[in-house]
Amino acid sequence: MQCYFMNCLIYRVNGEIFGFIGPNGAGKSTFIRTLLGLLIPTDGSSEIFGKNIQTEGKSIRQKIGYLPDNWNTILGLYNIYFTIYMIVMMGIFSASTGALIFSSEEKNKTAEFLLTKPLTRKDIFMSKIFALFSLVFAIFLFQTAVAFIGVKVFGEATASLSILFKMQINGLMLLLFFASIGVFVSMFLNPKNNFMGLVVGIVFGSYFLDAISKISDKMNWIGYFSPYHYFDFQVSNPDYHLNFLNIGLMILLCFVILIVSYFKYNKKDISA
Repeated sequence: MQCYFMNCLIYRVNGEIFGFIGPNGAGKSTFIRTLLGLLIPTDGSSEIFGKNIQTEGKSIRQKIGYLPDNWNTILGLYNIYFTIYMIVMMGIFSASTGALIFSSEEKNKTAEFLLTKPLTRKDIFMSKIFALFSLVFAIFLFQTAVAFIGVKVFGEATASLSILFKMQINGLMLLLFFASIGVFVSMFLNPKNNFMGLVVGIVFGSYFLDAISKISDKMNWIGYFSPYHYFDFQVSNPDYHLNFLNIGLMILLCFVILIVSYFKYNKKDISA
């Protein structure tokens, strides 16, 4: 019989101690948070101290000590927001800027003002790539500076700036990838179309593919289609380190994407 999370769980705990063991995504944290009333179950009911978890969650939590995973340190808390919000939002910015920076003249019908100047298409391509990555690095450096200041001011004395730096580098690799993908997309789509929907789909889709792959070992193969899969953001791991092989391969992949984009741009019939 196959049971989904808590569908078939009917059990009474009285004076016993339990440990939850399972792979990422198995439902350990979800189960505990549901019992504490932090998450709302889709069906069923449960009681702790004779109190309903949905209607008396606050009263239950007053009698129970709960330390959320990854929320017990400033880096753990920052890690959650960094991977879900920071990288996704900056990824959308990077990809959309990469797509628009090459299609703006054609979309606004001003291409003749650029292409009639004594510049080769290589000059134009390189200048736009330089501008794109300057913007990406600028927003990344600003966000990194704010993160370092926040950790130093609000974090505990034991907070490791080395771990924070490694996490930021992993994030930068994803931003470079999404910027390159944005450039690539703009070479093959009609510039009159709105790229934002596709860009958001690529960035969010990549994130959710990685999240789905962590549900169980059987779903792990899906993660190989997501760039998130190749960079570790689990700062709670005592052996947290940079994977220089993956970093090198990501830089190489971005380079290949940009080379293909350049050859496409060089031969592209740009309408004025």
